[in-house]
Amino acid sequence: MSLALFLAEVRLQGHHSTVVFDDPSTSFDHHHRRHIADRIVALAADRPVVVFTHDAVFLTELSRAIGDEDQPVAYRTIAWAGTGPGFVSEGLTWETMNTDARLNDMEARVKPLTAYAGDYMDEATKETVKGGYTKLRGTIERAVREVFLNNTVRPFTDEVSVGSFGALIGHPQEEWDRISDMYSRCCEVTDAHDTNAARQLPIPDPAVLLEDIAVFRAHLDLAKKRKRAFQTERSKQGEAAKSPF
Repeated sequence: MSLALFLAEVRLQGHHSTVVFDDPSTSFDHHHRRHIADRIVALAADRPVVVFTHDAVFLTELSRAIGDEDQPVAYRTIAWAGTGPGFVSEGLTWETMNTDARLNDMEARVKPLTAYAGDYMDEATKETVKGGYTKLRGTIERAVREVFLNNTVRPFTDEVSVGSFGALIGHPQEEWDRISDMYSRCCEVTDAHDTNAARQLPIPDPAVLLEDIAVFRAHLDLAKKRKRAFQTERSKQGEAAKSPF
């Protein structure tokens, strides 16, 4: 009720001052969480809005609403650094990044390793590469939901988007084979699975990890191209339906 009254008051004010929200989704169910996210994004159309939240579900709803309205946004993460809190960094935490942001983050972390010279990688480099493949595995899983399945089913909600389902055009078998092979390689490299010593595979060179990221990004671009083609055709059909003749 307090939020409703506050938002009504802001709408009636003649100024466009910055509005700050501190965990506005506290105690909300998924229905009201979505509506407050939509309302905050609408408010940001004519004034700066700052939102502090530790609710990853609400953050997902905000990101959805921002994407729907094509609003400019800047993300910051406040975390502990050393023994104290309050360290501010650009971007989101890994868990809340979307597929594209995750790939950008991995590339930025792996590129410096390609300057490594020598026949054998040291342990620190090996651990970084293994961590990279672990993150790539998670990114592939997220991309299946966000890109290849076009967010038809959204986590943490009861929503199934019938409109989004229309973009799920069959993917070429060769494309899925390459993604499956890459996913299997991620599973072999990561420490999440215990591998028999006799079958232990060598840790790939950082350049190989970068190449795998680039290949996967290319597959994502193909999927996005199919989605854009679907959206264009859908828009044409919508315009045609409005015409009386």
